[in-house]
Amino acid sequence: MAIVQPGFIGILNVYNSSVSSTLVRCSSFSVCSNNDPLFYNHVIGLNDTVPGGYETKGEDPGIIQTQRRVFRPSTINISGGISFPATENSLIPFFSYAKYGNYFDIDFNYYCHEGKHFPDCRVNGFDFNIQAKDILNISVDVISKGPVGTTSTLGNYDVPEKMITWDRVKISFANMPFPIDNTIISGLNFKINNNATPIYVSSFTNNLLPSDIRLGMQEVTGSITVYLKAGYEFIPLALAPATITIDLGFWSTNIYVVFSADKLEGLVGPVVTQLPFNGVDKAFG
Repeated sequence: MAIVQPGFIGILNVYNSSVSSTLVRCSSFSVCSNNDPLFYNHVIGLNDTVPGGYETKGEDPGIIQTQRRVFRPSTINISGGISFPATENSLIPFFSYAKYGNYFDIDFNYYCHEGKHFPDCRVNGFDFNIQAKDILNISVDVISKGPVGTTSTLGNYDVPEKMITWDRVKISFANMPFPIDNTIISGLNFKINNNATPIYVSSFTNNLLPSDIRLGMQEVTGSITVYLKAGYEFIPLALAPATITIDLGFWSTNIYVVFSADKLEGLVGPVVTQLPFNGVDKAFG
């Protein structure tokens, strides 16, 4: 008789040497090792005849030629995504790792009795999304140097946590190039792209694994969703960056931004306008 074991339980532990560990309940986890065989594709098809001289090859159905007999392993790329509804415990560490680019480790349990250890991770992408009447959703894209190891089960995580809802979000502005009232804001999202690149060198112990993960230029983009009786026709060019302040009570951050032109549409119904922005300078201070 087969014994049915619990499946995905969505518990991970994130930590580094200077930050205490945090258990996070996630809704999806796709970090894994990507390593595929790379084949040399010759020109001899399945039913081709192999010429012995200068004649061209022909076809003889029923003859089977050897296919894909030369291959090599690809480099190992350990990467993937993590998604979770944000709580006070889970938001802060991942945002900090995304903002500063620090290394961290992840222990994750796919099932109740199987765990993987992903060492030396860095955040490649961080997506912060909150909409009116909804909860704060976070998606993180990470890359690990590896090698992937095993870890013991994290056990049960039964500590109650409250998800961050829209009513806790306070948004304020400074140096705006146009008037805006935070009472008409119905959503906000921003994305951090650290342009992480795994670096492979010949002198590394395992040449297929990256010896380093280099972060490129940090790009911050996002948009504010506003409900208006009449939309803005354009966004004036500002001489100085505007400041968006997001305050959740236990955590806050400034984002220094410049705005792009809005894209208005003529639709039957309420006017909901997206105000896109780009982070500038040290975007989060």
